Amino acid sequence: MPDECIKKMGKVSDKALAREYNVSPQTIGRRRKKKGISPFSQKIKLPEECYKKMGEKPDTVLAEKYDVAKTTIAKKRRKRGIQAFNK
Repeated sequence: MPDECIKKMGKVSDKALAREYNVSPQTIGRRRKKKGISPFSQKIKLPEECYKKMGEKPDTVLAEKYDVAKTTIAKKRRKRGIQAFNK
């Protein structure tokens, strides 16, 4: 693993590093953990209006509108105890 890649660990996502260095995210994650480096964490703050729409609209629709991953919406929705949208 190049030194430059190791220096970036914890500063960017494992997935992004994996793409850049043509290896799997699991490979990056294992090397990062072995070196005792915490994973990259990006705190995403959503506007209150997004939280008000959770459960009323599908996670995918909210994710697209607020330009975040569907999993981000789902995690924040579950954390607030809001059920998923159901037709």
